[in-house]
Amino acid sequence: MKASVTVEFSLGTSIEAEVNDYHFDNGQITDFQGESYWSSEEITVSGGGFTFTCEDDSFTDEDDITEWVKAQVIDDGNEVEDANGITWIVEELDISVEIEELPLPTYEEALVTLGEFAESKRNDEEWGEVARAAIVVLDTLGTVEARVSNLEAQVASLIEAAKQTGETQHPF
Repeated sequence: MKASVTVEFSLGTSIEAEVNDYHFDNGQITDFQGESYWSSEEITVSGGGFTFTCEDDSFTDEDDITEWVKAQVIDDGNEVEDANGITWIVEELDISVEIEELPLPTYEEALVTLGEFAESKRNDEEWGEVARAAIVVLDTLGTVEARVSNLEAQVASLIEAAKQTGETQHPF
């Protein structure tokens, strides 16, 4: 299964000043007492997002892919460090999965594929009955197609013969 995945998220962190009061003591003052208390601020920034394509035959639906993304790529609560050394937590994660539909085979390709599948599973314990039924249907379909082609050829021949004899009225 092949899918296009869009991930959107925010990042959150808590910032607290790491400034020592003695940073302000230039050595020219006396009886300096540092009494600062720095509160922390929760910060959330939005705008994170990326897209990618993934393909794996083990995926069965959108939920499988979403779980894979959470386990292997990004999940709520993951920590990520930015270029400034600040650790952020992934928040408000939104994962969108769009399964890319494979094009349908042509009629002829479908007949070949079904025929090959049915022949390969003819004696299979699990699929044998279904495979044998498919063989019967495909054989019958082939017979019907041959009959239709034969009838089409006969009708075309009758129309041509009628044109040759000058008849303008067709019985059909």
